[in-house]
Amino acid sequence: MRAPLLDVRVGAGPEIVIGIDPSLTATGVTVVVDGREQSTRRVETVPGAPLPARLAFLREVLLGVVHQHHASLIAMEAETFGMPHQSTTAAVQAIFQTALWDVRCRTDLPESKFRFLSVNPSHVKKYLGAKQKAEVLLQ
Repeated sequence: MRAPLLDVRVGAGPEIVIGIDPSLTATGVTVVVDGREQSTRRVETVPGAPLPARLAFLREVLLGVVHQHHASLIAMEAETFGMPHQSTTAAVQAIFQTALWDVRCRTDLPESKFRFLSVNPSHVKKYLGAKQKAEVLLQ
């Protein structure tokens, strides 16, 4: 078993991590509580729908997850530059990051006390010993 890379606990209570794999077509959201997967969902938007509507929908889903789970850490996959879909992915990430900052600025909310980590996909693969993205599994 690997040692934790960092202590994510903010206070008393369970260690809750929300992992986000942002994408306009299918965003992955996983909630892990004390090292065990609690839920994983794939959030899809309607292809061909107006971009602002798709981004607003993704933002609302993300905020719902954040408000429900009171995470210690929210980790989001960083953009992979040089990919053909780079500008769309950047838009999704920008929407998510601004939504998360909106929550963090509300210090009166219990769910505002989380740390944010932008995760480079190649670092995840290297840490897990994977050669391709498909080899990275939640363990």
